[in-house]
Order: sequence, then C-alpha cells, then structure tokens
Amino acid sequence: MRSQLFTASGLVVDESRDRRQMPVGSGESADCEASFWGVNAKLLGEQPEKAHVVISVNSGGLGLVDLGEASLPENATETVQVQPVKLANELQVVSASICRTEPDGDGDCWVQIRALVQNLTDKAILEAKVTGRLLDKVGGEISDVEVYEEIRPGAVAMLQGSSYVKEKQLKSAKVKLSMQAFRSVAAGLSQKQGMAIIATERDSGHESLDEPDFSSSQSVTVTGAMALADNVIVDFKKEPRNKVFVNFSTLLASAIEEIGREITGEDLSTAIDDYQLGDLDDESEAIYDGAVAICGYIARSCFGGDPDDDIDYDIQWIQEDNGEFTAEVRPG
Repeated sequence: MRSQLFTASGLVVDESRDRRQMPVGSGESADCEASFWGVNAKLLGEQPEKAHVVISVNSGGLGLVDLGEASLPENATETVQVQPVKLANELQVVSASICRTEPDGDGDCWVQIRALVQNLTDKAILEAKVTGRLLDKVGGEISDVEVYEEIRPGAVAMLQGSSYVKEKQLKSAKVKLSMQAFRSVAAGLSQKQGMAIIATERDSGHESLDEPDFSSSQSVTVTGAMALADNVIVDFKKEPRNKVFVNFSTLLASAIEEIGREITGEDLSTAIDDYQLGDLDDESEAIYDGAVAICGYIARSCFGGDPDDDIDYDIQWIQEDNGEFTAEVRPG
C-alpha cells in the first residue's frame, strides 16, 4: 500500500509505504491504516484539517515453492550452492548460495543467503521472497533469514540477507529454503479528505492533545506509537512466531513521543546507522533509545507473560531500499 499526503490545494507533502501482508479471502475485506510521521504542520497550509490522502493498494496472488535443504558450510571459506528452481512459469531462481563469516570476538557469525531471481512474466512481481530457516542438528529452529524484492517484468534481481548466530549453534546445522512470489492480480485507488491530527510540541517535553497551534513548530502524526504497537501485537498473536517486525513508522512515532520534540525520518535512520557503527553521540543515542523503547513493549507483550515484566530480547536491523529501517525483534 502506498499513501500520499496532499494539502487542501493539491500540493504533495509526503508519502508512506506499508508492505505488510494481509491475507484476504474471497468475498472478505480487510482494514488498512495510513500514517505520516514527522511532517511539519506548516507544510499543510492554512487549512490542515482539509488535507487529503490518496491511497493505492495492490493485491497479489501467492505462489510458493520449496527450495530444499542444505548443510551449512563448516567454515567461512566454503560456499554451498543451491540448485536452481522455477516457481510455475513466473519466477526462476537462477543461482543461490549460502555462506557464513568467521566468528567475531563474542563468538557470533553472520549466516548469509544470496539468490539471483528472474521474473519470467510480463507483469510485475509485487514481492519475491526467499526464506531460509536455520535448523540445528536435531531440527530445532535457531534463526531465520527473509529477503524480498519487487521485480519488474523480465528483470533479474539479487536477494540477499543475513542472520547473526552464535558459532556454537552452527555445528551440523542446516538451512531449509523456500520461495514465495506475490503476483499482481488487482489494484485500487482511493482518496480521503480530512484526518486525525496529533501535534507534538518541539520543546515542551510532552505531547499536546489539544487543538494544535499551527503557528508554532510542530510535527503531525495520525495515530500514536502505542496504537501502532498494539496493531503489531494483535497481528503477532494471530500467528505467533519466534520474531516480530516493527516498522519504521512505529519506531519514529516512539522516538518522537519519548523525546517530546520533532525529529525526522532521516534523523532516526542516521541514529540507527550510528548505533550499528558504534558511533552514537548524545543526540543520536536519545533518538535511538526513544525508537527502541517501543520494541521493548512489543517484545514483552509478544514473548512474555506480562508487558510490565522485563524480558531479554534482541533486535536486528533490516534496511529498506528507501533507507528506512525495520526492527526484527526476537526473544533473547
């Protein structure tokens, strides 16, 4: 789903994308939500309450194929090749491989999956996804890797991803691979005028839920971080797994609410980059801590018995093509 935000006079202000999968059966319907974070209220003009949103939705049919099972390389100098496979007459795995890195000082390794995939049709594949489930020697799941990409008609794309795992878990480990393809079957466009606006004051240290004063410097959101987090938790409980994904909009909303002032998506992406490089300054650390606060709430609600009781959890960062990040949260 893509959503564009326009002023009352028709000037485009922002765009958001939601790539969540929402299964919809024949004759059924599903609810979607559009959110825009960190938009300066002044950009919405003199009549912000008359701003409108244009939403386009693509629906896709699902194809699935098993790529088989392969033993993980015993050392970092080896690469395991996966046999090429075709999904119907739509998607071809041209080449695929699995490898691992040398352990770092903490005994952790990256397990990496790469797949070169071609769209064999004259229509776009909305999402081609390769999933690798990393299994220990008795078949228990250690971790998994999911890599996905939109592929244009006839195009070839590289899908690559990795997971961080303790070296001691990898002895005699195997990777079970599968591929999914969401082919476009229908598309729709809708427009709505008016929206719920929450103003976040720059320096007050708290959210104002009163009518926003658009003469001051404020950011505009559509819903709060906790509401977005609760949506993630509800979706997780419908289909529990050993991980949960927290999208960029939710992370940014959390950072804004925790800090109590306006920050941009670029600020958050920079903070996450700095964290991964081990180069956080005080400003970036405050933004990063504010963003991951919502991950703790989601982890406690999904993996623990009580959202108020602390639990151990890990976060891996997945960077999207547009530079935004998704947090992959797992129990520790």
